[in-house]
Amino acid sequence: RSAGGGGVHFYKRLADAFRENLATGPIFRGLKATVSDGDRCVGLVQLTPEAMTHLDSKGSFVFNPVASDMAVQVASSWAMERLMVMAIPASVERVEVYRPLAGTDAYVCCRLVSMSEESTVVDLTIREKDTTPCYAMKSLVLRTIARMVK
Repeated sequence: RSAGGGGVHFYKRLADAFRENLATGPIFRGLKATVSDGDRCVGLVQLTPEAMTHLDSKGSFVFNPVASDMAVQVASSWAMERLMVMAIPASVERVEVYRPLAGTDAYVCCRLVSMSEESTVVDLTIREKDTTPCYAMKSLVLRTIARMVK
């Protein structure tokens, strides 16, 4: 069981190892903690005030894009912890929407499909703190864009 990929640790490693790769846009720093065990990883995310402001911008979303970004951060932190790579979303096979995310805190539950130095594939579900499912991403593919220099 590993608990090293979440929160301050994850963002510090991002800043230290992948600073030059982060120039593409803001990252909402709402990942609080992760725990992984075998082919499962669970992360606690919190929509920060900055993220909520961003979400209030015009547009109609089928599901919460900020929570989706943070869900990807959970899966990305898992790849960083295991393989020392930075991975970003490349594709998703299917999104299932159950209900809108009502609160600012959520659990991201990931099941590993495959992980290599080139890509990570996960199935994930974003759940309210009471564990009610909000939406799921099936076969989310994260592609490696950088490796940590040793």
